[in-house]
Parts: sequence; C-alpha cells; structure tokens
Amino acid sequence: MFSINFIISFVIIPTIFMKLILNTSLVSLFQDVFEFKRLGVLFTITSLISLYLVKLDATVEYAVVALGEEFLFRHLIFILLMRSFNNKESILIGSLLFALIMHLNGNLFINLLTKFPFSIILYYLTNKYRLQDAVIVHWLHNVLVYKFS
Repeated sequence: MFSINFIISFVIIPTIFMKLILNTSLVSLFQDVFEFKRLGVLFTITSLISLYLVKLDATVEYAVVALGEEFLFRHLIFILLMRSFNNKESILIGSLLFALIMHLNGNLFINLLTKFPFSIILYYLTNKYRLQDAVIVHWLHNVLVYKFS
C-alpha cells in the first residue's frame, strides 16, 4: 500500500499539476525521461544487489522511494526551475529544496552536509545519462544506509 500511495503522491499528482501549470500534454512530460535499455540493465543488477542485502519488501520500498523522489525533484521540479533559472541555478535551488524540504525531519546541518551534495550528484547523473542513473544511485544509497546503519 505504501508504494501505491507514494507513486500517487510523488508522480501522478505532481504530473497532473505540471500538465495544468504548463498547459502541456502528459506524453511530453514523460518523453525522454529514461533510456530504457540502460534502465533494464541497471534495474536488474540493482534489484539483485538489493535483494541480497535486504528483504523483498525493503527492496520494493527503496526502489519506489528512489523513483518517486527522483521523478519529482530531478524531473518535474527541474522543469519548473528551468523556466526561471539557468541550469546551474536550477540544480542548486533544486538541491536545496531536496535537502531542506524533502528531509524536514532531519538535522538541518546534517542535511546540508549530506543530502545537498548528494542531490547535486543526482542532478549531474540525470543531466548526463537521464533519470534512470539517479534513480539507481538513490536506490542503492537507501539500501546501503538501511543495511549498514
């Protein structure tokens, strides 16, 4: 149930809002988001690693969380930011939003030291390889943090 709620909250509802705000088609919001061959290979490898390190329910949860957060921040919010700012400014603002708003329950200083630079890396991966690489790195990060903390 968590996975369905997360996808509705982080992908479906924000996508509908983006469609209305930008007055664009849903197809255009999903165009060129993933490179599907690369996604298939990375997803398979990451699934196997994740299943080895954590149970199935944690594997699914961390995959869904990574997909939802990356789609929202590295794709939809980035599209909105690029309407008013250049690429570098959009990445910095998006990373601040990710570190400070997305992780409100955490320590502000720790979030700035860890999640802000991590977010910049995820934006870089998305700009260079499309969204699948950021999703995979985020997913693996969540699995490793869970496993070793």
